[in-house]
Amino acid sequence: MLNISIRYIASCLLLFASPLILGDVLIDRSIIDVTAGEARRSDFHVLNQGSTDSEVSIELYRVLNPGLPNEERVSPENPRDMGLLATPRQFTLAAGERRKVRLSFLHLPTETDAIYRILVKPSANKGTSSKASQISVVFNYELLLILRPPSKEARYLVSSTDQALTFTHTGNSNFLLYAGRECPNESNEEQCQPIPAKRLYAGASHSFPLQPDTRYVNFLYKDDGEARLIEFCGQPLKSCTVKASR
Repeated sequence: MLNISIRYIASCLLLFASPLILGDVLIDRSIIDVTAGEARRSDFHVLNQGSTDSEVSIELYRVLNPGLPNEERVSPENPRDMGLLATPRQFTLAAGERRKVRLSFLHLPTETDAIYRILVKPSANKGTSSKASQISVVFNYELLLILRPPSKEARYLVSSTDQALTFTHTGNSNFLLYAGRECPNESNEEQCQPIPAKRLYAGASHSFPLQPDTRYVNFLYKDDGEARLIEFCGQPLKSCTVKASR
């Protein structure tokens, strides 16, 4: 049987627990995942770890038809039309300062996920620039906000050919497939190749291309609960269980 490295899986899990760090300004979360009725608000924090002030602005987008060919982002000015309110939307972060941004949920989903993208846009404070340093690199951050319905189901169907493994979402709440690998057999882990991560939303399908000699595939599967390992063996690929090494 294939020996699946626990160290490899643990390192992938750490990616989702780590703050997002790019440049002098960082945020402490990249994904906010909430079930309707369990909370009416959530927070994230923005930290300026640089030596100069930074101006920060927050932009909100609601994602319509997420993961489908007609996906669209909208940004109505009225928070009630958006269904989401962020406070504050603009602020100055002094060097070393940390600021909380509160997200208030004005409309809660009842049937399927409400999906938002939150853009955090830092910019260098022009008043603090010096002649000796005229160039500054500033990165924007994009957070994913998921509001799940009270009765959430992240179901899927799987089909396979010798060229692809296809997932079709048949539930009403999204899930993430990540840390995927495909392998030519169930005995040599060194021959495995990585598979890109993919988040599937309600009604969406995605096919993962495979090498012709693939006989084993695994992913970490994550909905709103703990991540778990899912595995597929054989030719054609079918759901299976392979004991992980410790």
